[in-house]
Amino acid sequence: NIISQFNFMKAQEAMEYLTTYGWAIVVIVLVIGVLSVFFSDIRNFEYCKFRGNNIVCEDFVVYKAKNSIGKEVNYINLRFIYNGVEAIYITDLACVKKGEDYTKRLLGNAELGIKKVYHSGEEGTIKGLSCGINEGNKFEGEVVIKYKPLNNPDIENIYIGDIKSSVAYVS
Repeated sequence: NIISQFNFMKAQEAMEYLTTYGWAIVVIVLVIGVLSVFFSDIRNFEYCKFRGNNIVCEDFVVYKAKNSIGKEVNYINLRFIYNGVEAIYITDLACVKKGEDYTKRLLGNAELGIKKVYHSGEEGTIKGLSCGINEGNKFEGEVVIKYKPLNNPDIENIYIGDIKSSVAYVS
């Protein structure tokens, strides 16, 4: 029967088409998957993001330098904008590695020379905040800003910023 033979040939052509181009599509998807795994770390490597919208990182650098006893320590310089509604008084700062308890590293901000009172829209700078002993060329951790609202000094809160960065060397 000529009609059934014609339908068989159409079905066979369709299967050959799907097989040929199906393999090509599978290979393309696999290549995209492999490339995304290799380049995802590069694409998302450096960031500074405070949780919520009240503090925005404008610029930051993590660097290592030797401390007073000769150990290499990570430090951070951070420029931010405070966007909160109420004015705040910064009472303490800390920088910790990922997973470290920040309460053990709160050190007061007097030696950092940071301005202590911020109103909405004001820019601030944190310089030379110690982030602990250097463990390589990458840093992942948190910057913690402990503060009190100016209109209610009995309440104390924190802003936490997540940091991931390469570490520069300062001699």
